Amino acid sequence: MAVHVLPAALAAKIAAGEVVERPASVVKELCENALDARATSISVEIEQGGLRRVMVADDGAGIAPDDLPLTVRRYATSKIESVDDLAAIRTLGFRGEALASIAAVSHLAIRSRAAQDDAGRLLTVVGGEQAAVEATAAPVGTAVEVRHLFFNVPARLAFCKTPRAEAQRVVQCVQHLALSHPGVRFSLGVNGREVFRTSGSGSMADVFVAMHGHELAEQLVPVDESLLNGVLVQPTVHRGNRTGVSLFVNHRWVQSRALTYAVTDAFAELMPDGRFPLAALNVTLPWEDVDVNVHPQKADIRLRDSSAVVGQVRRVLREVLSEHVAVQPLRQRFQTMDTWQSDAGSVRPGQAAQAVDLFRPVDAAQASPENGLASGTPATPATLRVLGQLGAMYVIAEGVDGMYLIDQHSAHERVLYEAVLKRLPEAQSQQLLEPQSLSLAPTHLQWLESHVDDLTRMGFALEPFGNGAWLLRAVPVFLAEKGHDWGKFVTTVIEQKDNPDYRGDPLERLRWVIACHGAVKAGDALSTAQIEALLGALERCDLARTCPHGRPTMVRLSHTQLAREFGRT
Repeated sequence: MAVHVLPAALAAKIAAGEVVERPASVVKELCENALDARATSISVEIEQGGLRRVMVADDGAGIAPDDLPLTVRRYATSKIESVDDLAAIRTLGFRGEALASIAAVSHLAIRSRAAQDDAGRLLTVVGGEQAAVEATAAPVGTAVEVRHLFFNVPARLAFCKTPRAEAQRVVQCVQHLALSHPGVRFSLGVNGREVFRTSGSGSMADVFVAMHGHELAEQLVPVDESLLNGVLVQPTVHRGNRTGVSLFVNHRWVQSRALTYAVTDAFAELMPDGRFPLAALNVTLPWEDVDVNVHPQKADIRLRDSSAVVGQVRRVLREVLSEHVAVQPLRQRFQTMDTWQSDAGSVRPGQAAQAVDLFRPVDAAQASPENGLASGTPATPATLRVLGQLGAMYVIAEGVDGMYLIDQHSAHERVLYEAVLKRLPEAQSQQLLEPQSLSLAPTHLQWLESHVDDLTRMGFALEPFGNGAWLLRAVPVFLAEKGHDWGKFVTTVIEQKDNPDYRGDPLERLRWVIACHGAVKAGDALSTAQIEALLGALERCDLARTCPHGRPTMVRLSHTQLAREFGRT
């Protein structure tokens, strides 16, 4: 077949297919134009999922009469003028394709009036062919009506979903736009019924509650940093997919796998595997560090230094979560308790007991190698009264507000994980009496050679011994009392580097594996003093309620629950 130039009408329909995928695409483009026009109120109405009718009206700056016919021509825009403008795009739209693409596959009417004009103008276009421009009465702003979407592209229409499904896409689109611009009043009507409205208060939390329901209002955690602002929901509330995470970069709704991963990874230690958080977050970056010109629908972006931004987002979120999802209320309750008597002695009210550090070397009289915890007095003043163990798996303890069951492995795993995390910059080592050799497969040897510095930072001292062999000469101080076969332990750590249960970068995965394999196991019998030391160390953790895998470390049965079970209420 010979090369030929496509007819203008066919080329326009092909281009429209890239920009206008479904009714939600139309709503997104029209709302973004309204936001660029500095609208403070945007009204959206759809019928039959938007396939029959879409109306978007705003109170923005309006369009001058001479400019109105240009709006439906391809590459006509008021938002950029030169190639240099592409280096720092500050508007949501910029390509000059949206209205032209919509006009090519629908019956389009644009009614607009600028503040300086006495009357408005009405432009109508059918299938890309301009019909008329006439004077009309209109308020200041712009109203765009799109009817019979894809009437001349039946193949595209056939791939649309049911009106109900398309309407749901539109609802999600408007909700995300409202989240990204909480200072703008949004309303959405579906088949004549209002389904969504925001106040334009400027609070993302208000929009989030309108979007997800008032029952979440008490669960919100604010995020207000220079890089990141928005809201999180307490990790006790989670979903089975990532749709609850809404992300924006410079107030542009984006679908970024890297940023979504940063958010979900920050929550990874706080919720079970396969569950995901709810959050709405805006990342503020210099305009020149963001490339938005990489996707026809502007849904994807490129960042100049993606890894640095992802790392900063994760760090900020972990700091916020550490502050708002800690155990301070638990401590406050415990500090009001009367004296507890235990096998390790007694503590008078107001008297601080001598803390036991699980992570420093102890002599043989204080350590129990087979159990892996140092003995000693309780770590914090009058916290929980230890009652015993259940099946050598769970610790039973009494608090002022009920009975606690603590998973000893999960609890110790959390303690060790945070020890690795907090002591990493100054990790100290303890020399082994005899170096231990490592037995590794060739692929694991290559990995060790690449990451030996990470293990060294954690306190392991390793050195090559020729012919692919390595010697382990020292281990971290905070693990020294475990009494492990350390060569086997480090081998296991390296072999577990690809285990899907552990997430994050290589250093993060090492922390997970060390904590998991270094913790006491189910079946380990612990003395009362060892349990008290573990509970004291757990209470000092930032995120004591869950292990690094997101499983709970403890379960509380309140006095009310117990009374109910025994028929006392």
